[in-house]
Amino acid sequence: ILSVKLKHLNNDIKKRQKIALIYKKKINNKNIIHPKVQNFKEHAFHLYVLKVKKRDKLIKFLKKNGIICGIHYPTPIHLQPGYKSIIKIRDKLKNTESLSKEIISIPIYPELEIFKVNKICKIINNFY
Repeated sequence: ILSVKLKHLNNDIKKRQKIALIYKKKINNKNIIHPKVQNFKEHAFHLYVLKVKKRDKLIKFLKKNGIICGIHYPTPIHLQPGYKSIIKIRDKLKNTESLSKEIISIPIYPELEIFKVNKICKIINNFY
């Protein structure tokens, strides 16, 4: 499967970049913070991760409106059991731990139709 998908990788990245640019331009909810990206033409946008204070409320709101979202990194690495013996940190990483509770990934995949991207933007703009 991967050898077939790799043939389309550059085109798929371009589609993701287009979707990310639409999100950046059209999601204008003051409670939502976009990812900081210097150049949309260089970023692959495997994920499009937003920051929002009321993440759980947004997740429920999106699901109610038929939008599947995700939390790809719910636990910071330094708190994961597999890394505790490797990563020795004396102090809490307050920013990291706080951010891990505020991030949400919204749909971004090459087959996502633009009308659905626009719908997602409208729904997120209506949140709060």
